Amino acid sequence: MGDFEIFVGVLVATMVVVRLIVLIQGNRSTLIHKIRVKSHLYLHHIYIGIFIMAICAPFIFFGEISKGLLVFFTVGLSLSLDEIMATLFYGNYPNKREFGWTVLLYLVVIVYSFVVMRVL
Repeated sequence: MGDFEIFVGVLVATMVVVRLIVLIQGNRSTLIHKIRVKSHLYLHHIYIGIFIMAICAPFIFFGEISKGLLVFFTVGLSLSLDEIMATLFYGNYPNKREFGWTVLLYLVVIVYSFVVMRVL
């Protein structure tokens, strides 16, 4: 599999797993919610995604991108993207309208990535 296929697969798989966890367990049963309640930190999966991408950034900018680094970075990106629409819809998560916009955002990122990977 090429880098683009890995990127798209991990991006979509992460979104599906996060959405399934929320749908099955609900917002109140997730690990993030438990950490939020116990630590009193305002923690959402966007922050975990940004943290993962920040860990990957120096390696991406100053080194060679391995398949493992690509997977790790893509998981962080997907966590962040998934939270963006929930934030714009004022935390009304999950709902059909917010999910539709999230899918559209993912499609825009996939198309943009396809164009960039073909140009570079």
